[in-house]
Amino acid sequence: MKTPHPDPTEAEIAELCEEIRRGWSPAEHRKRMAWAITDPVVVAEVEVDEPGE
Repeated sequence: MKTPHPDPTEAEIAELCEEIRRGWSPAEHRKRMAWAITDPVVVAEVEVDEPGE
């Protein structure tokens, strides 16, 4: 698996996610999809420090 650089593009993130998913067994895929459906994730506000601050 290729490690992305510090500022990956959306396409690079999607490619990495797909590479990870390809390694899942069918049982692992079912387990993760069931978790994603039943346990929604809520993202709070995220602050990013600008370089040099």
